[in-house]
Amino acid sequence: MSIHCRMKNQITKILSLVLMLIFHAEASAQNTENSTSKPAFVYQVEALSYFDNREYDADFQSAQTLFATRLSPEIGLQVQDHHRLMLGAHYTQHMGRPFESGDFVPTLYYRYQPSDEHFRMYLGAVPYTQLSEDLPAYALYDSIAYVHPNIQGALLQYQNDNLFVDAFCDWRSLPTDTQREAFRLLLNACYQDSYFHAGALLSMNHLASRKFQKNGVCDDAFVNPTCGIDLPWLDTLSLTAGYILAYQWDRIRSSQASFSQGFMIDFHARWKRFALKNSLYLGENLQPLYPQLGNALYLGDPFYQSSFYNRCDIYCYLIQNKFVNCLFSWNLHYTKEFGWDHQQQLICRFSTETLTKSKNLRNLFEK
Repeated sequence: MSIHCRMKNQITKILSLVLMLIFHAEASAQNTENSTSKPAFVYQVEALSYFDNREYDADFQSAQTLFATRLSPEIGLQVQDHHRLMLGAHYTQHMGRPFESGDFVPTLYYRYQPSDEHFRMYLGAVPYTQLSEDLPAYALYDSIAYVHPNIQGALLQYQNDNLFVDAFCDWRSLPTDTQREAFRLLLNACYQDSYFHAGALLSMNHLASRKFQKNGVCDDAFVNPTCGIDLPWLDTLSLTAGYILAYQWDRIRSSQASFSQGFMIDFHARWKRFALKNSLYLGENLQPLYPQLGNALYLGDPFYQSSFYNRCDIYCYLIQNKFVNCLFSWNLHYTKEFGWDHQQQLICRFSTETLTKSKNLRNLFEK
């Protein structure tokens, strides 16, 4: 039997098992709903479809069209309201390609949440959708999040009415004969009251050697404090300013570290179904090693190699309710070096997270 046939059979069996358990969990929900001492089945199903057409001429980027659908079912066991063990998978089917070329990523994690619900701890392969807030584009490029949907390691969270803190370790790869060791540590926090918000994002990304080889070690780190205002007009009207200081160390070619810095201004306005989001970066190249190492080291948008980069997203929510979020956006990119580029996105996310009474965190790919 060929490798593709074996992979197809494995995927089919796992998805069939997960779906069967979901139906069993739904059938048994009435019997376990009022019991806190007995284990209860829980489930979560997410489907993400994206059409992402990138008309780029800048050397920082590649012109391409990303078109796929991703199914992410999860089934789990909850014990005493505090302990949850989840098993699932992400299956991504790229449009225009045969079934055997689809991407299959398993999901398996333990979640602990005490009675006050302010603190959460995750261990394992945890979906990025569990973050309290989406990461900015310079920290996580959307095309990477499409195909690498999980944090692999640990995620710690604290949330109350005014504050959230996310801290995670994402161990992206262990050293083998073909791949280098890579991991990232990240802390993201924000405090918000009625009209003011302030926060910070800190990250350290590490790329080491292959197994039994000396490929050198590279580090990429940054700190980004921010502050801003939220005005009561429209449905959303906010302005955020931040300073970013990035640290680079390429121990292969140099024993000295280098620094780059810049300023960011984000503006977001929404009225009913229509919205505009503009992000301006002015400063030095945040990814000086990208031509040599690419996304093996950097997980952010390559446009941040520019000393002047502005992104303006004009978008419309086609469908938005508690379990479906569908939007179309036209994104304009301007860099000092290459001028204008543009992009169109049609993204639809279906999720049962709110239907199963889970805490409703912000959705990935929600503008």
